[in-house]
Amino acid sequence: MKVGCVVVTYSNEAGLFQCLDSLIDQTFILEEIIVVNNGKVIKDINNRYPSVSVVDNEKNLFYAGGLNQGIKMSRSDFILCLNDDVVLEKNFLEEALKGFDKDERIGMVSGKVLSISNNRIIDSTGLFLGRNRKPLERGYQCLDNGEYDREGFVFGVSGAVGLYKREMLEDIACEGDYFDSTYKMFYEDIDLCWRAQRKGWKAYYLPEAVAYHQRGKTTKVNPPALPFLRKYIFSWLDKDLQIFFIRNRYRTILKNDSWKSFLKDSLYIIAYELCLWFYLLVFRRFLIYNIISDLAFIVDSLKKRKVILGQNKNIFKRN
Repeated sequence: MKVGCVVVTYSNEAGLFQCLDSLIDQTFILEEIIVVNNGKVIKDINNRYPSVSVVDNEKNLFYAGGLNQGIKMSRSDFILCLNDDVVLEKNFLEEALKGFDKDERIGMVSGKVLSISNNRIIDSTGLFLGRNRKPLERGYQCLDNGEYDREGFVFGVSGAVGLYKREMLEDIACEGDYFDSTYKMFYEDIDLCWRAQRKGWKAYYLPEAVAYHQRGKTTKVNPPALPFLRKYIFSWLDKDLQIFFIRNRYRTILKNDSWKSFLKDSLYIIAYELCLWFYLLVFRRFLIYNIISDLAFIVDSLKKRKVILGQNKNIFKRN
């Protein structure tokens, strides 16, 4: 069993070194570690980690594009995808790999992800799709009191730290992408998980596989003036990232949702949309033009929807 790891980094040298230290210290030996660097060149990395392959991109491919680049370089059967602000317990891989033995259709595994700043606070115990179509990290910001110490199936895995079976990634690839590179960042993980679910793949959660994540390390750059907004990551993002966030929400719905499911949850979706656009009208009015002035993403999403639905029909015919 060959396991590789892809770490995407952007100007977070200290966090990256902590992440790499935890990878090299794993009880299960990694076949390869690939660092995709979208920021400034990290001079000391080759001396400190001679076994690590580093790709320095002249252009920022963002998280989705960087992961695709690393996955295509990898030759491993299983691929661990990480943010550069993640640190793993020594036995993370050893425990997480056990998840694939539970069912042959399990294509991705999540561990218990805790906050780096306070390891008693949960960051994620699996990714779920809210009825309002917002990605939900189960247990996010809750005290780890043992409520999520039972293993089991989940909708998907957090993009910050997810272990994927290559067979699944190749099966669900759309137009050459595993993660949709047009997303750049935000919603790329729930989109991949949703596509995988539609093709019959499953996700599994194992609490014994523990990792730590410093959420928002490189994206939370603009503290909101009003205190009540500070609990929402979206309000901390700069202009471009907020546009990514909103467009990618609509991309994901257009590509993956069914009419029946959408109508069933329409009240939840409308309620979320009202809150989102009220926020934009009051606090980010200048963004509205930027969002609606270029609607080419809708055409692209509908085109990919046809590809995804066609893939699923072929699966159903074979079964």
